[in-house]
Amino acid sequence: MSRARRSLLDIDEDIAAGRADGGGSVEVGPPFERQPRRVGAVRDMDQSIGLLEKEAAELERIKALLASGGAVVELDTSLVDPSAFRERLDYDVSDLTRAIQARGQIVPILVRPHPEEEGRYQIAYGNRRHAVCHELKRPVRAVVKDLSDAEMIVAQGQENAARKDLTFIEQARFVANLRKVHPAIEVQREIGIDESLMHRMVRIVAALPEALIQIIGRADRIGRPRWDKLAEEVKKLREVGTPEEDIVARAKAAVDAAKARTKEPKPHTLFEVVFDVFVSGKPRPVLGLSVEGGGSLGKVVSTATGSNLKLNDQAFMDHLVEQLPELYRQYREKRGLPTAGIRIAAE
Repeated sequence: MSRARRSLLDIDEDIAAGRADGGGSVEVGPPFERQPRRVGAVRDMDQSIGLLEKEAAELERIKALLASGGAVVELDTSLVDPSAFRERLDYDVSDLTRAIQARGQIVPILVRPHPEEEGRYQIAYGNRRHAVCHELKRPVRAVVKDLSDAEMIVAQGQENAARKDLTFIEQARFVANLRKVHPAIEVQREIGIDESLMHRMVRIVAALPEALIQIIGRADRIGRPRWDKLAEEVKKLREVGTPEEDIVARAKAAVDAAKARTKEPKPHTLFEVVFDVFVSGKPRPVLGLSVEGGGSLGKVVSTATGSNLKLNDQAFMDHLVEQLPELYRQYREKRGLPTAGIRIAAE
């Protein structure tokens, strides 16, 4: 019997006899680490073994929680709210769904009584397990423990460190969200993160519209340097007055085009296409414009910061400039954006 399987069986007996008294504290976990990429023909088996190993590690932490005062209960999933500091950009729960259907929910989630709504609970960690149980219409097993906001940070940071599978941008969002409500020194101490890395993460997330990050998604295989470069270029656009909705619209157009070309693009591919839109260094496409029946009208040249329209017919260019205010109004109206006019003046 493997060490992971043996640990699961041993620890689950302790959980079944969990204590119901309160109190205690949560121990601090190690810093974030990167999850190595698994490839090869044995990937499915490797993922199954990895799931067992994660469960064993999580059960060790649950065992410690029970020892320090915590109760295992079954909760209606509708009474449990997501973590206040969620870091995941998506929730692929297919592997976990199969495991819970086959073996039940081995690992309880960790919740605290909701600080603002009586009778409800808030997840410290275990959002994926909660989502699966909700989908399967079954109660979720949970350790209920009174936790302060600081203890919530520690608990979730500990789980993040142990899982080792959060991408860089998910880690960065988690850290940035914590910094919104807690001092830097507290975040640094509680999750064990390097000070310079913490500040870089916060800066990157602040520079990028949240909607753009959501469009890109998890972006596995993409580390800090490339996110840093993307954030730098997007920040430049915002500093010269480019509306955030326009930046997001350009990113969405690139991602939609990638999805149209490939049925299920890889998570890192979505980052790549957005990166190409905003960051210079790669050849930019040129679209030729021709009149039906022959003859060149001009071309559209895409650049890192926008597109240039070059027309051979000056009269048509003058006509187009006259129509720009109405065209821009229609563009914004179609996308549900606030009405905004265009002022045309010589420079």
